[in-house]
Parts: sequence; C-alpha cells; structure tokens
Amino acid sequence: MSIEFAEISTGGTFFKPADFQGIDAFLIEVERFTRQVPTNFGPKDTAIATLTCFKGFDGEPSVNPAMQIQQTALAKNLAELVGKATIVKMGQGVAKNGNNPPWIWTPVEPESKAKVIEYVKAREAKIQADVESAPAF
Repeated sequence: MSIEFAEISTGGTFFKPADFQGIDAFLIEVERFTRQVPTNFGPKDTAIATLTCFKGFDGEPSVNPAMQIQQTALAKNLAELVGKATIVKMGQGVAKNGNNPPWIWTPVEPESKAKVIEYVKAREAKIQADVESAPAF
C-alpha cells in the first residue's frame, strides 16, 4: 500500500501574510466583503476570497478557498472586487508611528500576469469540458 504524505497548512482559514511570503503571484477571487466584523481584536473589515498562490509557474498552484482577509490595507483594497478577480503580489508599505509596516498588494510583472491568465483559461476550459462530458440524468 502506498501513502502520500503532505505538509499541514498553518494558515487555516484566516490569511496570515507571513505564511505567504515568497509567492510570485496571487490570483484572488473575491467572494464577499463585510465591513466592521466583530473580532477579538476589535471590528475589522473582512474580505472572503479564494487565493490561488503561484510560487514559480512550473507546477500546480496551491488553492486556498474561503480565506478571510482582515489586514486593513489588504482587505480594503478588495472591497470593490466582489464577484471579480485580481492578480497581485504582496509586499510591505511604509511603517508609520513606530508600527510594523503594513502588508499591501502590489502589481505583478506582465509575464507573471500572462501565466496566471493562461492558468485561468486552462482551468475554465477543463471545467467546461467536465460539464459537457457529465452524464445527463
């Protein structure tokens, strides 16, 4: 008998930027945005999104459905994208008042964007082919 072993994801359903450093591109498909969700750390704007993470473009990306993004700058920038997708990288902005610098979304290089778009087109074509080949009941 053969068993395939895998690493446990430490990110859980909450997006933790430190767990996603070094990602070359994120495909973010925003499902929902809610303002001022009560949390243990005070109310936070929250985006719920599927994050497809590309670390290099040779293998399959990792897909993280229903991630809750609550970091102020990251969530705020996704507010107007509900029902849409974006392709970005993650970086850090400028620290203010002695605080840690905020995590921010940054543009990807055109070559990276083209590879992510190629992935999305292939994914959508596969879904369409699967639907067409599904048995009719």
